[in-house]
Amino acid sequence: MKPHVIDVDLVEDGQKQKHAVPRNIQNPMFVGDTVKYQSRDGLVTVEFKELDLSPAHSLLHSPFADSSGKEITVITSANGALPLTNKGIFFCRCFITPPGQPAAARIGWTPNSPGSGGNHDVR
Repeated sequence: MKPHVIDVDLVEDGQKQKHAVPRNIQNPMFVGDTVKYQSRDGLVTVEFKELDLSPAHSLLHSPFADSSGKEITVITSANGALPLTNKGIFFCRCFITPPGQPAAARIGWTPNSPGSGGNHDVR
């Protein structure tokens, strides 16, 4: 079992748009490893909702499940380290809510900002 810490940073592009970009997703990861998301820019929210229909993709949406086996599709940096429980390739959307801002002010994934996300390859 290996602990993974994924840093998510606010990155500004040439058009002054901000994106929540994960810097260091270490693939492959393995069932039993733990993953923690963090950012110096605010509260991180990671959503696993979209299916990638490539042959290696899991039929599940998330690499995480609770003790009853129910998928966990929304994780925040406040959750701490969570164990990987499901095998497959999972796409996540990343968001950061700056300190002191409401959840509605979060910055991150949109169809125009697909870099605010990444793949988790769990074996």
